[in-house]
Amino acid sequence: MTFHPGFSPWRVATLAGAALLVAQAASAATFNFMDIADGATFNARLADGSVVSRTGGEGNWNEADSAGNPAIVGPGAGILDDGITVYATGSSIDGAAADAFLDSRNAGLGVCSSLPVGCKSGVPGANTADDNLNRAEESLTLRFSEMVRIAGLTIRDATHNPANGDFDIDGTTYSVIDGVVDTAALTLLSSGTAFTLAYLETGTEIYIESITVAPVPLPAAAGLLAAAMAGLGFAARRRARA
Repeated sequence: MTFHPGFSPWRVATLAGAALLVAQAASAATFNFMDIADGATFNARLADGSVVSRTGGEGNWNEADSAGNPAIVGPGAGILDDGITVYATGSSIDGAAADAFLDSRNAGLGVCSSLPVGCKSGVPGANTADDNLNRAEESLTLRFSEMVRIAGLTIRDATHNPANGDFDIDGTTYSVIDGVVDTAALTLLSSGTAFTLAYLETGTEIYIESITVAPVPLPAAAGLLAAAMAGLGFAARRRARA
């Protein structure tokens, strides 16, 4: 194995190790949907890549409602924290149009499946009772701007209190106790760029209060470190023979 004269195995190993440490030490991003639904300000990354400051509130994530109230985050836009952006979409398999929905009064992020009427409180005909994950036909997908692992997750129920019960993430059942999903169980969930949450018929009705995600270290940095360590071993063997 050969290295460029300006990049000895020791220097490459140092740089690669530093890259891994920086990636692993990067602070996690926390998205508090409950606070945003209750009016907190947040940074939104728009579809064109620009970032703007917005004030939260109750309403659809992507779509304006029938009364003309604009989307809270915006069409194709995400919420930005610590360099990571999250995008949310709601879906329904029974033909009802759906959108991710931010519900106020200490609730969080759920799904509205009564569009185009919209779930906005006070809108004539709005189905404000269906703004969380409370039907097996609904699902909520969170998509991230990079590969992440879920480091923390808190859930609230239909009464806007910390939930107790079961729900689904990517086809696996997870339990929530007093609003908190066991972090040890979350470590068994594969890292990814998207996660889909769903209601279980025997589970709890779901609002996501907050989610914390951590970036996954770049595989390239790990590969560079392995190559550099191999080079160090080779150099040590040559010195021993000399």
